[in-house]
Amino acid sequence: QFYVNPPTIAVNTNINADITVDLRDLGIVPGSIDEFNLYRVNSDTGVPNASPALVLSDGDGDLVYSNTLAILSTIAGETFSYRAVAVVGGVETSTSFTKLNAVRSFSQDSGIGGVDNSPCNGPC
Repeated sequence: QFYVNPPTIAVNTNINADITVDLRDLGIVPGSIDEFNLYRVNSDTGVPNASPALVLSDGDGDLVYSNTLAILSTIAGETFSYRAVAVVGGVETSTSFTKLNAVRSFSQDSGIGGVDNSPCNGPC
């Protein structure tokens, strides 16, 4: 499971989004994945940026990899999409999770979006 919270942000407001990859229900052997590289993805094409934005770590060995990412949008309706790619022994693997349109910005003035910052524990 791949989560980004909050799923909406107000324009011109810097927020810290919690990014999480939860492998507890997938039968993955603990310790078999070292970390995940997180890439921003073009929301229209699904193509990731060339360099990772940050690393998601499993600090306590419970198969929940997470980190916090600062996000700022200056345009109402802007979307943020991400891909988390598993890393083993310093090498990226073919295991990945993609979340298109994980975060969307809104502006009350534009009428785009709205505020619903309740945690997203499923498809959002």
